[in-house]
Formats: sequence, C-alpha cells, structure tokens
Amino acid sequence: MGIATGKKSGIIVADIDPRNGGNESKESLPGTFPFTPTSATGGDGEHILMKYPDNGVGIKNDMDFADFAGIDIKSDGGFIVAPPSRHVSGKNYRWKIGLKTSLAPVPAWFLELIEKENSPERKTPVLLGETIPKGKRVKTLRSLSGTMRRRGMNEPAILAALEAINQTQCEEPLPDSKIKDIARSYGKYEPGKITGKGITPAPPAIQFVNGRELQSIEFKEPSWIVPGILPEGLCLLSARPKKGKTWCALSVSVAKSTGGYALGKPDLRVSQGKVAYLCLEDKLRRTKKRLEIILGDAPFSEDLILAESWPRLDKGGLEALRDFLKEHSDCKLVVVDSYAKIKPPRPKNVDAYDFDMSVGGALQSLAQERHVCILLIYHNRKTEGEDPLDDVIGSTGLTAAADAVLVLRRGRGQADATLFVTGRDLEEQELALKFHPQEGLWKLMGAASEYAMSQERQEILSILRNVGPKTVTQMANILGKSKDATRMNLARMKGAGILGINEKGEYQII
Repeated sequence: MGIATGKKSGIIVADIDPRNGGNESKESLPGTFPFTPTSATGGDGEHILMKYPDNGVGIKNDMDFADFAGIDIKSDGGFIVAPPSRHVSGKNYRWKIGLKTSLAPVPAWFLELIEKENSPERKTPVLLGETIPKGKRVKTLRSLSGTMRRRGMNEPAILAALEAINQTQCEEPLPDSKIKDIARSYGKYEPGKITGKGITPAPPAIQFVNGRELQSIEFKEPSWIVPGILPEGLCLLSARPKKGKTWCALSVSVAKSTGGYALGKPDLRVSQGKVAYLCLEDKLRRTKKRLEIILGDAPFSEDLILAESWPRLDKGGLEALRDFLKEHSDCKLVVVDSYAKIKPPRPKNVDAYDFDMSVGGALQSLAQERHVCILLIYHNRKTEGEDPLDDVIGSTGLTAAADAVLVLRRGRGQADATLFVTGRDLEEQELALKFHPQEGLWKLMGAASEYAMSQERQEILSILRNVGPKTVTQMANILGKSKDATRMNLARMKGAGILGINEKGEYQII
C-alpha cells in the first residue's frame, strides 16, 4: 500500500535509509525531527511524515537531500510504501508512531535546508575540475558514478576514481564509507542508461551500411546445438501434455553435456558443452529416474547442471539466469521445463501479443548476448490446427520472438510422431520420430513425408501378399483411406516398377 506525498495530499516525508548512511547523516543534521507519524521500513530505515508547509511552493522529491547521504525527501509527485506492506527483505513495514498522532509542522531548520537546496546556485552543476562544495558532494559524485558505469567501468574502477575526486576536489572530503556506498550502489547495475527510475539498457548505436558494403560483409554461420534442428538463440519446443517433450529435451541435454549424438543419429554429433536444465515440473527425483533410463550404467555428466526451482522472470528470474550464464561462460544450452513455471503473469489491459513478444524478446536478447541456446518447453492447445505454429498455446508473440520453434505432434499411445521445425535460419521441415521407451529416446527416422510413404508402401505390399490382387476401391477400403490418395500411392508404386495391373484392373506385385 502506498501514501501519496506532496502538496495535493498535504504530506512531506523525510526518508531515512541506513544502508546509504542515513542514520549517520541524521545525527549530523542541524536539528531534530518533531513527534509525528513515523513508520519503520522493511529495510530498517524510517519514514518521518510531516505537514506540507502552507507556503511550500514546488517542493520536489530529492535524493541525498542537501548532501546528507541516505536522506531523501518525498514530496510533490512522490509516494511512500505504507504499513503493513511487506518489504522485499521479508520484513513488514510498521508504525513506530501511528496515524492517530497529528502531522507535525516541518521544523524551521528543515525548511531552511530545503530553501538552500532549491536555490539557483545549488542547482548549477559543478564543472569538471572545479571545487565541489558542501551540499553538492553526494549528488556530484553520484552523477559521475552513473556516467562511469554507463561507459562500462566496474565497481573497483569507479571507487578508485571517486576516492581521487573526493580527496582532490571536494571542499571537505566525504567519509570513505560513503564513497564506497556510492560506488557500490552504481557498480551493481548493468552498464546502461541511468535514470531517476533506475537503470534501463542503453539504446544501441545506429550504424548504417550501403549495399556495396553489405555485399562485402561475411557473416558468421549460426552455431548449432543439434545440427539443422536446434540453433543458438531463443528456441521453443511445444507439445500437448504427456507427449514426450521432456524425454526429447532431456536426451538432447545428455548428448550436449557428453558430446554424444542426438535423436539416435550418429550423423547428428553434438559438440560437448555445459548444460543447465531447470526441471521445474518433474523435479530432481523424477529427472534422476529418466536419466538412469537414458544413460543406463553410464555415469551422469558433471557438465549437466540441474535445478528444480527458479524465480519467475519478473521476480528476479531473468537476472538470476544472466548471472548464471556469466559465471558459467562455457554453458551452451539452457532448458526450461517448463516455461509456464517462470512466465510472468500478463497485467490487465496489456495486449497479449505485445506482452509475450516483450518477454520473449528479453530472453532472446540474453541468448544472443551470451551465445547460448535457451530452450523453452511449452504446451500445445488441445486441438491441432492446420498450421503447427497455431498449436502453441497463447498468442503468437512468443513464437514471433523465438529464433526456432519445434512442435511435437503425437497421438496418445502411439510410438511415432512428427516434429515440425521452423525458424529464422532454419529450413522448414517435418521430421518423423519413433519413441523407444526402454532407452527413453526419440529416434529420428527421416523426413516425415518419406517415412509415411515408406510405411504405406509396406502396408500395401503386405496386403497384396496375404490376400492377392486388389482394385483401387478394394485397397482403399482395406486401408481406410480415400480412393484418390490410394490411387496415387498405387500409381507411384507401379511407376517405380514395384506393382503391375492384371487384366481385371487389379494391382498385383510384379
């Protein structure tokens, strides 16, 4: 819950943050705050609520107010979080002095500091090389820290620069502890654009090339996890529940972590690399049983790293994944089983396509940044459509963001399935797979059209051997297929010299 601050609500708040030196700064203030409603924050600080002055004109929010590190002013356009809200630390906000106490007026000494802070000379920025006076030290050093972090400097480099500026340019140097706090507060972020609302990625520099220059550029071929099927980038493997997608993803993970071959094909050799497998649905116990079936007596690979829990993407999951990939730079495949476990809920009044596209785009950017394949395991709709991409549940935003989409279609209880594969750098294809439960493996049988034709031909030959020559109509009835499809298959087999036609117009084996 929040309480609005500023002239409209009649409330001004002194926000004391001990993590940034607020308690020490409070002790050094020229006066004390009155007895007034005060709340303890979840971060062990406090919000001191006072009555907005009647003559207060345009008192704005102010970070590190009047050079007192760790003391912020919450006023026009701002708000504070109110008790009994829960802080990210797990603690609850609570009232130290409740709202039954009347708001006390802002003390004179505090108003004097506000007036000085809003004076024109205080608002004039300090130029590089000038002496930094008291009242501008913290803000100036924070501004410099933001500039340095934007340009890619890390925390130790920022700290070294701030220490030198503090000693040589500040009219009265700040304590070393406050310099370290400033460097730490900016060094923890990714390099990017620093704003009043936090840090957002810096916009990429726009570069233009003309047609002649483009013709001369040699682009690197995309890297593959499974050659021709699973590329680097954001990928999606979708199927209806209990159709074998986890078996498929787990066997590919084993192949990658051991340098084996994928989908039972020796020509699909996979280069060895580290794999992160988030088994968020099956958990570790069941995943271990599946690995024992796939690997038999072989030892589990140390390069297969598993986790059975992960925060949602909007609750730190994306940052946790980025940190993991930084720590494990040799990781080449991340499997999320399933994406539904980490997908953020869509806010009300937000377009489904735009939301899915933005979440997918964030994952795609991370995959491209770290040169890794992030494979999301997802679910299909209950009914199959003509286009396999329409099977994927939700909007088309996620499939649009993905570099590759794999859709597994399989009838319940059947051993055979088709894997539809499409993507930006992929040739669209439909593959035939056969599941071998004793090994826990899907094996690639070839192109689905060729494999289906081979099966139909074997079925036709078996019928003709067992019951003798048949007409097109008779064969169609036995096969349970249309006359047109049956006539086409029989004609192709006749053209291939496998079948002939007798005087009765019946097809027979030559």
